[in-house]
Amino acid sequence: MPIQRLFLSLLLCIGAIAAAHAQDVAGFYRGKTIAFLIGYEPGGAYDLYARAIAKHLSKHMPGNPLVVPSNMPGASTMVLGNHLARLAPRDGTVVGAVNSALIFDPLFNGANSRAQFKGPDMPPSPTR
Repeated sequence: MPIQRLFLSLLLCIGAIAAAHAQDVAGFYRGKTIAFLIGYEPGGAYDLYARAIAKHLSKHMPGNPLVVPSNMPGASTMVLGNHLARLAPRDGTVVGAVNSALIFDPLFNGANSRAQFKGPDMPPSPTR
């Protein structure tokens, strides 16, 4: 009886491991829509640049998902940055084009920052 239980347990473990394999990247993105959010108003240089990237992004992603650009302007991309940090799903189906200096807002403005995300960790200042 104990041998039968051991064999049954082993068989169940092997079945669970086989069922728990991760989905490949192409399989995940195939048939999905990627929201490509742009933090500025339509028609500006940043918008045009981001839309050019969005147009070709699908060709370079496994599974060739549909990439749909849309604008979410406000506060020099702070609105988009906070949306990505707090509301957007973190599964790779929403990406954003934000101002490259946005990540430094929490660092430079400290407690006055409107950012709902953490900025980069900086090394301590040298003591003089």
